[in-house]
Amino acid sequence: MSVDNTKIIDRIRKLLKLAQDAGATDGERENAVRMAHATLAKYNIDMADVDMAGSVEKRVEIYFDEKKNPCYMVIVNHIAKLFFCKVYYTPCPAGVGIPSSDRKVRYYFVGRESNTLTAMLMSEWIIKTLRNEKRRLGVGNSFLNGASHKVASRVNQIIGNSATNTEFSNSTALAVVSLYKTEAQANDEFLADRNLKLKKMRDSKVDSEQYKAGSEYGEKINLNQQVSGTKQAAIAN
Repeated sequence: MSVDNTKIIDRIRKLLKLAQDAGATDGERENAVRMAHATLAKYNIDMADVDMAGSVEKRVEIYFDEKKNPCYMVIVNHIAKLFFCKVYYTPCPAGVGIPSSDRKVRYYFVGRESNTLTAMLMSEWIIKTLRNEKRRLGVGNSFLNGASHKVASRVNQIIGNSATNTEFSNSTALAVVSLYKTEAQANDEFLADRNLKLKKMRDSKVDSEQYKAGSEYGEKINLNQQVSGTKQAAIAN
């Protein structure tokens, strides 16, 4: 690989890193994706060449412990997907004298280093926020159910819009789709030896009023600025 190509690939990697930076504005991220794809096309460089040249960040696995709740699992899974990560969970190590109702699971986030940190911090923040609101209102899990499904719906919409946004060129939309696919494949390869199994969550009875209230609250959660602030606070500490 020529010196010139090395410099170009390094520039592309920096643009892609900016495109995934939760602290950047929507405009900055979109412009970074456009510029990255335009540079790829201009110099006839493939994404595979960018990956082979070495990633800016290593792929890691980090975790946090939280109660086993289907609503929390929905949130964690979708926030991980939003930030190009994959998540799985295992039971926490057993503790002496801990009742079964208080036992937790360990949520593992797999992806590039900054992405996993961002996804984990945002998941923790959303779960804590919803739990506090649930207690304040004196409602049950139906509230969490509504909120978690609204967050999931919004994440799917964000990802879908990023690939079909009419303000993007067709080539940029394809670059976004390619980035999600590339990261998903890399995460699967990272987890290839884990022998993970999918588990279907059980259906539960739902209070329609509480579900509606949760859904409305889930609509208000800021999926952009809050993660930026949380990430900055974490780094500052």
